[in-house]
This record gives sequence, C-alpha cells and structure tokens, in this order.
Amino acid sequence: MSLDPVRSAQKQQSFDGVIPHSALSRLAEMALPEGRVEVTLACDRDEQNLAVLRAQIRTQLQLECQRCNHPFIEDIELDVTFSPVRDDEAAEQLPAGYEPVMLSDADDVNIHQLIEDEVLLAVPFAPMHDEASCEQSSHMSWGEIDEAAEEKPNPFAVLSKLKNSEE
Repeated sequence: MSLDPVRSAQKQQSFDGVIPHSALSRLAEMALPEGRVEVTLACDRDEQNLAVLRAQIRTQLQLECQRCNHPFIEDIELDVTFSPVRDDEAAEQLPAGYEPVMLSDADDVNIHQLIEDEVLLAVPFAPMHDEASCEQSSHMSWGEIDEAAEEKPNPFAVLSKLKNSEE
C-alpha cells in the first residue's frame, strides 16, 4: 500500500487499519500465526509547514527469551512522527523527534514497509521475560573459582628483572 504523504498532509487525512502479519514477510519468524499490526496514521502539517505522518503502531510478537530459551509474547506499542524527505541533506534538517522517510520517485511511501521497519527496530536486541515470569531464576555458574589461578605470577616480572640488571 502506497501513500503520498505530502498530498495527504495537505488534506489532513487520517487512516486506521490492520495489517496481517502474513503481509509483512520480514516479521514472519516472530509473527503470531493469526497476528496483526494495528495502525493509525494522521497526516498533517506542523508549525514549520513540514508534512508529517503521526503513526501509532500496536502489535504482539512471539520472541524467544535469551535467558531461559522459552517463547513469550512481547507487546510492541510505538508512537512515531515521520516527515517525508527527498535526500539525506533534507533528513539532517528535520527537527529532533522526527523520523525521515524517503520518498520514492513517484513521491509516495510504502506504508507496509515503513510500519514493518519500525516494528523490527522496536524488537529488543536480547529479548527476555521479566524476571518474575522467567523460568531461569538466576544467572548460572558452575564449579568453584580456583584461588590458585588468581595468584599466578606476572609474566612480565622476568622482563622487569632483566631491565633492572642491565642498568
């Protein structure tokens, strides 16, 4: 689905919709079988007369806990403000808090790709349950620390002795 964000901002259009996870191929591994992404887009102009798309994105993903290796459901809720740009220089000029979105040659934006990108960026690098519901109760360690290993001689002590004997 494509959208001309500049024209939509001039008309102050808003859209509510649902995108099935099956339509977002890069989310396939994490997606719930019958899952969906709920999206609300509001197109408008800001105080600087920039076209903006305010997106509210809600979905659930099935992730694997990196602590206990069991699956869990992660709620993803995002509020993002996009502004369409034609090049990197224009993107650098955007106010803080605005995410640049590159316009295609046809001056439109692929909404599915934009939403999928934002959801993927919101996935934690190392997803984990909260500690109360995780099956792994503590950080694991086995065995005892060998104190003799901590008292090893400094391998550079010999060099220090050689240097002192040369002087």
